[in-house]
Amino acid sequence: MGGSYRDGHRLGQAYVVSERNGRWGTALEIPGTAGLNAGGAAGADSVSCPSAGNCTISGGYTDSHGHGQVFVVSERNDTSTTRWSG
Repeated sequence: MGGSYRDGHRLGQAYVVSERNGRWGTALEIPGTAGLNAGGAAGADSVSCPSAGNCTISGGYTDSHGHGQVFVVSERNDTSTTRWSG
């Protein structure tokens, strides 16, 4: 599951969290999104995991000019790669 949360500066940041055997894990900020999120509005919109350790997350953030941008994060065999638009 993914979404957004307010950080200590009250900016919206993107996160992802997993559930296993009915218990939620620790929410993690999606790597790289905070640095790009100059406009303070980021969030994860879609999470797809066809198998354990193989997931794709898409979402958006606001750049330093106030323009909305999209991101895609892929995890393959527990290794993350990130692609950004812009």
